[in-house]
Amino acid sequence: DGYSTDPRGVWTGEEALFVLNFIVHAADISNGAKQTPTAVQWADRVLAEFFVQGDAEAEEGLPISPLCDRKTTGRAESQI
Repeated sequence: DGYSTDPRGVWTGEEALFVLNFIVHAADISNGAKQTPTAVQWADRVLAEFFVQGDAEAEEGLPISPLCDRKTTGRAESQI
């Protein structure tokens, strides 16, 4: 079948990395498929986390990462 497995049937190497990347990507883009109140709640939570990162970057004099500047990023503009 083209997939390498160890004796326990677990993906190894590149296959495992592919599966993990797929799962993370699916989780990352799934917010838009949720009901609106849930999607808004999660978007706000993610932005709050990003803004904390941006605040820390600004305090250190570093460039603020994309979506992490609370002065220029809004919920609507940050969603897919």
